[in-house]
Amino acid sequence: PADGQVLCFGTVCNDRIEQIKGINYSLSTFFGPDADIDRYGGSIASNQQPCDDKRSSDKIDARDNKLCLYHCVIYLSPGDYHRFHSPTEWKIKYRRHFPGTLMSVSPIALKLVRGLFAHNERVNLRGEWKYGLFSMTAVGAYNVGSIKINFDKDLATNLPGRYTEGVFKDFQYANSSVSNVGVERGESVGEFNFGSTIVLLFEAPEDFNFTVELGQKIKYGQPIGTCEHKSHNLGT
Repeated sequence: PADGQVLCFGTVCNDRIEQIKGINYSLSTFFGPDADIDRYGGSIASNQQPCDDKRSSDKIDARDNKLCLYHCVIYLSPGDYHRFHSPTEWKIKYRRHFPGTLMSVSPIALKLVRGLFAHNERVNLRGEWKYGLFSMTAVGAYNVGSIKINFDKDLATNLPGRYTEGVFKDFQYANSSVSNVGVERGESVGEFNFGSTIVLLFEAPEDFNFTVELGQKIKYGQPIGTCEHKSHNLGT
């Protein structure tokens, strides 16, 4: 979805998600309540390592392939291209905005502050792609308070004043003039002012495999994973 560095990726099997290798935090704290996510139980298997129960949801796709929940975290440094793009074709149904702090999201900071992503201001876009749930979260950071979503003129981030941790505001696109937003693979979704982090969370068949490595520098348009049963790539 962007130029950046791959910090972590893997299969999600319970209410934990990695922010960097070896350090995880609560998935429900980061995303808030979600029935699609709550179906998955177990533990998080980082960097494509199998867990005891890789799939704990009873969902299957149209070809009867079992579905798993995956995540990928990409860090955009201040020197990287600051726009982020859709890695696949999907429909964005609603936006969830968490006001929060604006701590640095550099790899060094992520090793020092557990759950940092769940403290920082963030904008989560949720919807569906061909395999089920698809979510893209733009996480704010120090000097990067403003997060812009191209099709959402009502979104206002980095506002002065106090906030309550864990409180969020949902905005249903179906109830607005925008309606459900259909985006194509590679389409520009939004931008940061000065680099930051993108967190992807999505359902895909159990034969989905990431094609990136920890710490790898990637460029917009580069595939990060593919499904073995059909040549469907997930791009950056």
